[in-house]
Amino acid sequence: MMLQGTYRHTTRYIEIFSCVFLHDYYKNGICNEIEVRPTFTTDTLLKNYHLIFRPSRGGFSIAADGSRDYSNAIFKDSFYLDFEFKFTNIYFHTFTDLCEDPEAKYFLEDDSDIVVLNQQKASTEPSFDRAGISGVLRIEHTKERPILPFQLENETDFVPRTKVVHLRSREFKLVYICYASTEKINRFSNLNIESEGVFKGLLLFGQPERIDAKLGFPAYKFTSKNSIPMRNSWDGYITLEKSDQFGFYKKSLPNPSPQSLKLDSNTNSFISENYVKL
Repeated sequence: MMLQGTYRHTTRYIEIFSCVFLHDYYKNGICNEIEVRPTFTTDTLLKNYHLIFRPSRGGFSIAADGSRDYSNAIFKDSFYLDFEFKFTNIYFHTFTDLCEDPEAKYFLEDDSDIVVLNQQKASTEPSFDRAGISGVLRIEHTKERPILPFQLENETDFVPRTKVVHLRSREFKLVYICYASTEKINRFSNLNIESEGVFKGLLLFGQPERIDAKLGFPAYKFTSKNSIPMRNSWDGYITLEKSDQFGFYKKSLPNPSPQSLKLDSNTNSFISENYVKL
């Protein structure tokens, strides 16, 4: 209950900058397994300029006090803000087209509104070699490219700055190693792979290769002819089938997952390797 003679003051904040990390691995396209926070120095700058850091799913935004006057010439002086980001999925560097080393650090200082985060953005700068982070995003405030709102009194003329960071899924070939005992393996000589849903027409398999699998079991190795990007979910399924004098056989095969990805030393490319007992 408010006392007579008192009033409540509500600060009205206006968004002046926003950043989002997009990733085609996720079904909604938003990289929701990332944490972003301002560095200590940047956090101090934000407070000095009466700005608020707002984390959001897949990114963050910065808001300014709508009641403050930022038209003074001092606010046109250049400065930069650094934000540390961290990928929270332990398989992130496996399913993303980044350096395989999860300890690699990335520095994004590109002033473009749209930037691609890839292996070329890896940094060897010692100052970024900090534990617990994946990289640093730097944004710069200048008179020509402002972050601070110089003319808040005319909001229709103020356009908040935005930044979109794109990440790409790692591409791979799908491999199934279907093994059985020596006595049974010949019964499966006419195996075929069938794909449904999102996989239909996307994955093409040739004839299997007869190999010796782990533990000495004979096996048929199926390798897709083409590469596809990894996804966190698949609206489809893959089956192994045959129909011959030994009868009809059908078995569901595992969909590719980040856990199955590995670098094939023979081709220096990634594969999703899956063992299947016949």
